[in-house]
Amino acid sequence: EDEGRQAVSYAYHRKIKFSVLTNFKYLRVYHALSNIKNIDKNLLFWLEVKDFEKEFDKLWLLSKESFEKQEINKLLSKKDERINKPIDKNILEDLLGIRNLFSKELKAKKNYLDKEIIDEVVQIMINRLIFIRSVEDRGLEPLNYLKSFESDVRQQRTNLQLFPYLLKKFEEFNKKYDSKLFESGLVEKEGNFSDDVLREVILILYFGSDKNQERYLFDQIPGDLFGSIYEQYLGTILSETEKRVKLQGETGKRKKMGIYYTPSYIVEYIVKNTIGEYIKDKSIDEILNVKILDPACGSGSFLTRAFVEVCNVIEDKLNKGEEGSKILFKNPKEKIEKLSLGQKIEILRNCIYGVDLDEKAIELAGLNLLLKLLDEENQETRKLLLPHLENNLKNGNSLIDDYKVAGDKAFNWHAQFPDVFRNGGFDVVIGNPPYVNNRNLTEKDKIFFENSYKTAYQQYDLYVLFYELSLKVIRKEGLLGFITPNKFAITNYGQPLRQLMLNNNIKKIVDVSRLDVFGDASTYPYIVILQKDLVKKNEINFYLARDQILKDIHPLVIHQDELKYNEPFNFESNKSIVNKISGEKVIDIYRAKPTSKNISVKGEGIFVSNKEIESYYLLKSNKRIESKKEWKIKTPAILMKKICYVPTSSILYDDTLIPINTVYVIHSKNDKISLSF
Repeated sequence: EDEGRQAVSYAYHRKIKFSVLTNFKYLRVYHALSNIKNIDKNLLFWLEVKDFEKEFDKLWLLSKESFEKQEINKLLSKKDERINKPIDKNILEDLLGIRNLFSKELKAKKNYLDKEIIDEVVQIMINRLIFIRSVEDRGLEPLNYLKSFESDVRQQRTNLQLFPYLLKKFEEFNKKYDSKLFESGLVEKEGNFSDDVLREVILILYFGSDKNQERYLFDQIPGDLFGSIYEQYLGTILSETEKRVKLQGETGKRKKMGIYYTPSYIVEYIVKNTIGEYIKDKSIDEILNVKILDPACGSGSFLTRAFVEVCNVIEDKLNKGEEGSKILFKNPKEKIEKLSLGQKIEILRNCIYGVDLDEKAIELAGLNLLLKLLDEENQETRKLLLPHLENNLKNGNSLIDDYKVAGDKAFNWHAQFPDVFRNGGFDVVIGNPPYVNNRNLTEKDKIFFENSYKTAYQQYDLYVLFYELSLKVIRKEGLLGFITPNKFAITNYGQPLRQLMLNNNIKKIVDVSRLDVFGDASTYPYIVILQKDLVKKNEINFYLARDQILKDIHPLVIHQDELKYNEPFNFESNKSIVNKISGEKVIDIYRAKPTSKNISVKGEGIFVSNKEIESYYLLKSNKRIESKKEWKIKTPAILMKKICYVPTSSILYDDTLIPINTVYVIHSKNDKISLSF
């Protein structure tokens, strides 16, 4: 039973649905949708070896083919998936619950505090407690270390109450780990938490708020999963209502700011194709001087993966006999198992930089990087203090350097990173910048952008400015890797950005719009890899991603000089062939007239939007809209999603359906030409 519980726990913390345990005599298959103490509830089936042939149908469910076809999912009931919460949802709810407990108590005791101060005190407390639990689970502190503080107070092994006792322990952690996280400050000045609330919080950090699960193993949660949790956590708003504090998760601040967490396979691809390519042929000394930036870093998912990439490359070079000039990187006499903590600290300080408008995001990015630094360390190997990262991670508005516009958030790149620009700028810029239409910007910001950025043109989106900014702060021949909406490739507002791209080398473009990259985000993204400065006769490799593996197989090679900035970038056709086609214009294409404002539950018509259009067929719609004669279209007609080169369309024969303006309507101008072909 203990072995089964352990196997399920490992799978659960990695968000893997199934766990298989065998001693080659018996085989047990569990679901890992929950991490409850009564492990028998997770058991799906068990087999003895002697029954393998007789029960082969069950055994086959563990085959590669079964997993590929998702046949094994048939073992799960809809009830199982509905009532059990995955690790990320569980921890997210627990973190929000902790934040709520702390916020309400602090507001009740100190109702004169601004909500921003409350939020800051609470966030520092949470960061510190997560750090303590994480180093404990990594074996850097004794088992149940945080829980022992509560026990000391409860059993009167100290004459202090729990909060002052924690403050004393924070002092010890500051001396032991440093890193600024435990420096005396706002928590010590304004914090005031009761024993009851702190006990509840500590128990939640071990066993969750439901109290019926096995303990959390913070060392077993992958960094990208923690990043996802942090980004969702940042998507809450602390709002004050009279004398109470209320947390609202529905109107996510990060989401309203156009910020979405990037899946790990996207981060991996961008890092490998920028940093990996940039440093692979460099010496260790050269790599240690490479400066990597995420200008909208959030909780640090790109930076953490970038740090790992640099560490892996240097470790590999050391093991192949290369050495650096610094004493830390002199070639060891024998093969090293892993980089030392000192080597990793040097890499982190030298190479990794981030900026974000959200101060709490910067705090979490720092926490994330410090925890990644401590991966695979133990009490024997952790001899050094952790680094302060204030010179690497900065809070500010990456796009605005004018104090009159952005106030304290105004960000002067050369002043903030003088050493970087003294040496020519950043080598690699990576990330997933915010997607915000200029209609949602303040008038003051819009005026600044339109006077400062060439790409601030017509109905521009904020992400285009990040391309322009990045090419300003990057050094000659440096690499830029972003995932952004693909609208720049076809819209009028994208013309200045297309011109900017064509003045540099477009190395790769990967169309990931057919993958569900951002879940509920209505974006159709491209991964774009650029190199600063133009090389004549540059060739662009274009890939259409069909799955999350993102293998670079059979690219469409496009000569960059064939693209024109004042024309849409057509990456899915051979332009040399298209240019040879001439003759009569045989179709008319226009956007449908009605908008979403015309939707009405009392409407007499049925409308068709982007969501109803699939390749070659329309999904059934029962959505109502006003019915006006001028909105009806002649049929047959092709309806096509208003997206960038993701050609999803179907023929409409029913003239009672009314398309809205998220749809292109195509008619044939020649009766002899069938739209079906």
